[in-house]
Amino acid sequence: MTRLDQIAKTVIAEQDEMLRELNIAPQVRPGLLQALRNRPKSALRWVAVAVPAAAALAVVWHLRSPALTYTAGSSRNNANVGSWLAAPAGGELALHFSDRSTVTLGASSHARVVDLRAREVKLLLENGRVSVTVIHNKNRNWHLRAGPFDVAVTGTRFDVGWSPEHEQFFVHTLEGKVEVTGEQFGARGVSAGETLRAERLDGRWRFTETDVPTNQPTALSVSSSSSVASAQAAGVEPSNPLPSSSVKRGAPSPATPSWRELVAAGQYRAALEQAESDGFEGLCQRSNLSDLLALSEAARFAGRVDRARLALTSLRERFRGEAAASVATFTLGRMAFDGSRDYLGAAKWFRAYLAEQPGGSLAREAAGRLVESLERGGDHANAQAAARDYLARYPDGPQKRLARQILGQ
Repeated sequence: MTRLDQIAKTVIAEQDEMLRELNIAPQVRPGLLQALRNRPKSALRWVAVAVPAAAALAVVWHLRSPALTYTAGSSRNNANVGSWLAAPAGGELALHFSDRSTVTLGASSHARVVDLRAREVKLLLENGRVSVTVIHNKNRNWHLRAGPFDVAVTGTRFDVGWSPEHEQFFVHTLEGKVEVTGEQFGARGVSAGETLRAERLDGRWRFTETDVPTNQPTALSVSSSSSVASAQAAGVEPSNPLPSSSVKRGAPSPATPSWRELVAAGQYRAALEQAESDGFEGLCQRSNLSDLLALSEAARFAGRVDRARLALTSLRERFRGEAAASVATFTLGRMAFDGSRDYLGAAKWFRAYLAEQPGGSLAREAAGRLVESLERGGDHANAQAAARDYLARYPDGPQKRLARQILGQ
């Protein structure tokens, strides 16, 4: 293959990527290949034809490439750029983008979509935690701002947490790679399985980098407040509430800390060890709703999925009908899907959530995940039934393409 052939095929590959955005690649690509076969003998004449054509196509693509849209929660209406987004105290808020990317706000978290264009998306995390899945598109840049930190994304899955009160930040990458820029350290890449944490102490940022299993989430100490908020939303008073000074900057109390205090301080492994010494199974049977949520958080963030599952199933059984019980159901599905890759097990939990909360804030997310879980688990017949139901309920939902593929449409 000549150098000119290589250049021409590179041009075609670039054009294919742009044409896919317009859904016309199958019709146009044969003509481009024919032009390559019938190119003029003079290399200069070929370049004179091909380069302007590629440039013109790029201009057309740029002008016609549609801006993204997104919806929040179970609403079918597009949300506005700049809108104040707040997740409920007892659950999550899922944002669905038209390119199938998703951003899920953790309990009591607040964020905004501050820019939403064809080639650039900018998110602002005011406080709390978000889980982000970005569908790769090399012509579109995503940026997430949290305090003084900017997370640049191409296509990946990652979690970000930010507490303005305690000046704590973390980013944990599950797939792909992100680049973080911020004060006092320039830019750093965070690859799959890695976590970057930052905390401001005595006027300076202190950074730590760790490698953790890719299927386990990370968190910062502010996340424990969601457990208390969830309990209060469900009408349950948290036991042994801590003074604010005891959770400042994740520091445990001077006395021998209880597992509750260690959770509030963000020391999840230590919290789990203390809970085990206190009798984890017994705690699951006698703890109130707030403590069960805290136990499940400690176990999840310490990497003990089995213990998190036990706490969440105990919560479901003992507090059936409470809003937090349905959130626990959805969380069990996510753990099975994202962590254990037990797709049929995940489908069971997503189906249970839909039965409990058919109009809940996570209903569309659960319905979409149910379709994908069944298909990945090899249950094609039930995946088709779930896909039909999904399209009937959410004809413009973010999983419509997958549902139609499963149905052969």
